[in-house]
Amino acid sequence: MVVFIIKKLVHFYYILFNRVNFQGKKIIEMSGPAIIAPLHISNNDAPLLVSEFARKKIYTMGKSELFKFKPFGWFLSCLGVYPVDRSKKDMGSIKNSLKYLKKGNLLCIFPEGTRNGLAKNKKLHNGVVYIAIAAKVPVIPVGISGKYGLFGKVNVKVGKPIYFDKYYEISNIKEHIEKINGILLSEMLKLK
Repeated sequence: MVVFIIKKLVHFYYILFNRVNFQGKKIIEMSGPAIIAPLHISNNDAPLLVSEFARKKIYTMGKSELFKFKPFGWFLSCLGVYPVDRSKKDMGSIKNSLKYLKKGNLLCIFPEGTRNGLAKNKKLHNGVVYIAIAAKVPVIPVGISGKYGLFGKVNVKVGKPIYFDKYYEISNIKEHIEKINGILLSEMLKLK
């Protein structure tokens, strides 16, 4: 009950102060286990997405530095955020991701790895695709654009789920990862 109330309060904040326009909400509401893969423009992206679905459990990775201040870490945990150490390959967060998906939950991972990552790296990180294929779940691309703030407006567009099932049984997925990431990136950019 506490988590539901926190999500509702966060949701109210975004609706009131950021004039959020959310398209394709039903796609996520009707989804079973899947990975939500949004573009990442702000630290507000994850709380906005998670609070939009107060009755649905959505887990998302957050940089471990956010958990250093215990009360804020608790708040993030209530929203379904779990820490990831970005300085190394964090196998613990990958195992948690697979565990949440196996239990039928939704997972939100930002393929850019950081805010405005495409502008910095020009490509997606491979984690989303690896986890989706290992868990045998679809990826739901999400475009986020606009500006957060008192007089800002944020647009969120949810795309159709992408199924990578033809790659589930391939033994050397590394050879195909660039192509698969290209498909995901193309779908994400259409939603911007």
